[in-house]
Amino acid sequence: MREDQIEHDPESGPILKHSIVSARAWDRYVFMDERGQPATLAIIDRDGNVLDSGPEVAREIWNIAILAYRRYLKGETFRTIISSPDGLFQEKGR
Repeated sequence: MREDQIEHDPESGPILKHSIVSARAWDRYVFMDERGQPATLAIIDRDGNVLDSGPEVAREIWNIAILAYRRYLKGETFRTIISSPDGLFQEKGR
């Protein structure tokens, strides 16, 4: 398998119906519509209200993922990484 190919179980069917998400270890997530046009990430509540959206959300999700992975590598799996309106990257034990 080439590096740019993703393993996919053909019996599971597609997960994303109308969008494409890509990522590289050294770069941020990229979001596109099914035509390859730029798209953005949104956080939506259970009632369908968009709470936050845009490039800032994608950057924050990326930063949280990186920080959580760094904590994992250090063996600090008991830490929860939180980003909220009150502050970024608050760390609290479970």
